[in-house]
Amino acid sequence: MASSTSILVNNNKILFILRDNKPEIPDPNTWQLPGGGVEEGEDHFQAIQRELNEEISIVPQNLIELGTAPGDTKVFFAYLSDEEVRKIHLCNEGQRLEFYSFEDSLKINLTKKLNFYFTNFKDGVVELVKNGNVDNKASLGFIADKL
Repeated sequence: MASSTSILVNNNKILFILRDNKPEIPDPNTWQLPGGGVEEGEDHFQAIQRELNEEISIVPQNLIELGTAPGDTKVFFAYLSDEEVRKIHLCNEGQRLEFYSFEDSLKINLTKKLNFYFTNFKDGVVELVKNGNVDNKASLGFIADKL
């Protein structure tokens, strides 16, 4: 299933959402990045806009597409202004929102997929959080988009 996810940063910390603790959903009671599945008739950008509205109540003004991760997941990025952070609140999905430094995020119970991603592409994610960009998109595990 196609999906869209977002790395949202403020003060060198990444925004995470604690998934609901429902046994019928994948990875219950674990932390993930805001985002979700692409619905019929949507493109990835429309999906991330909808998911962000549903999960955190805002769509950052400077949201950009970074690339495509394996599994047809488009990854988006934004630095959140302090004003945007003040507007964020948990909506209908998840138990809690929290900002963590990259180092601290490795100590919380991340979803299996996100834990794998952060562990294997640590240098790229750290560079992205610190600088807002990466010189080599492959350092984030992105695959070449089909032409």
